Amino acid sequence: MTGFAIVCGYAPNDYAPSRILGAGWAQSVFVSICLGRGIFVLRYWRVAPIDEIAEKLQFSKGKIKSSLFRTRRKLRDYLQEEGLC
Repeated sequence: MTGFAIVCGYAPNDYAPSRILGAGWAQSVFVSICLGRGIFVLRYWRVAPIDEIAEKLQFSKGKIKSSLFRTRRKLRDYLQEEGLC
């Protein structure tokens, strides 16, 4: 099973907008969003170590750390906009 399937539970070809809009930008945007959220869930909900996540998804530890940083920042911004933090 690929890293994408591990995080998202299905292959990118199963996602309808990528079939409608083509495999170019729509698929890459979807993969980016899905992986960012999936990495966040693996790290903070399943409490997986960064090394393990990197190995499973076949990414460098730096990429995993960067993704976590960006996702935390987006979450913080959203919570501030909603007045929750």
